[in-house]
Amino acid sequence: MKILVYAACLVCAAWLTDARCETFKVGFYNYPPMMIESGRTGIYQELLDELGQLSGHRFQIEYLPYARLAKRYDLGQIDLEPGVFPGWVKQERVPGVFSVPFGKVVDVLVFAPGKHFKVSTPRDLSGRTLGLVRG
Repeated sequence: MKILVYAACLVCAAWLTDARCETFKVGFYNYPPMMIESGRTGIYQELLDELGQLSGHRFQIEYLPYARLAKRYDLGQIDLEPGVFPGWVKQERVPGVFSVPFGKVVDVLVFAPGKHFKVSTPRDLSGRTLGLVRG
């Protein structure tokens, strides 16, 4: 019986060791301050660096245009795609698994004097000409 318990412990230890050393392919696109291609920095990079230190996992970061990143994720060539809202991908073949949200993005609309209109949902912007500031 002792040998069986010892063998089971060895198998579990080997499994846990392998699980700690897993490498994940992560898709980023340039979206400051979350993902900054120049210098390969940003909030998500820092989070994954810390997560790697705590878990032993490795994260291979690859920057791609968003459409190509989404396609590669759908094909199983990317394991993680941080910063995705579940509503954006619910119709996709592989909608993903999501963590508890840890932040949110708030967009601000700025109107020229006398050009404002009521906006309750994104659909209210359909057919309108918009300008935006990025970064």
